[in-house]
Amino acid sequence: MQVAVEIISPQEAEERGILEWPVSRRGVSRYAWHYDATEVCYIAEGRARIETEDGSIEVEKGDLVTLPAGLECAWIIREPMAKHYLIQDKLG
Repeated sequence: MQVAVEIISPQEAEERGILEWPVSRRGVSRYAWHYDATEVCYIAEGRARIETEDGSIEVEKGDLVTLPAGLECAWIIREPMAKHYLIQDKLG
C-alpha cells in the first residue's frame, strides 16, 4: 500500500480548509498504527519517518500525506509533531 505525499504551502492549507481539521500532537517517539480508514493529514510541525512493508518515507512540515485504509505502519517521530487530519472512508 502506497503512502502519498504532496507538498503544499500554509496558505494553500488554509484555503483548502485543512487548518480547520482536528489536530493530533505527538512528542518524539515510535509507535505502530493500523489504518481502518483512509486518512489525510497535513504536517503543521515536526518531522517523522513512516515505515511500511513497502519501505519508508520521510514527512515534514508542509507535507500533505494520504495513508490508505488497511495500511500497517510504524511512525518514528523525530521532532515533536502536530498534524491536522481527516478520516475519509472506512474498510467494509
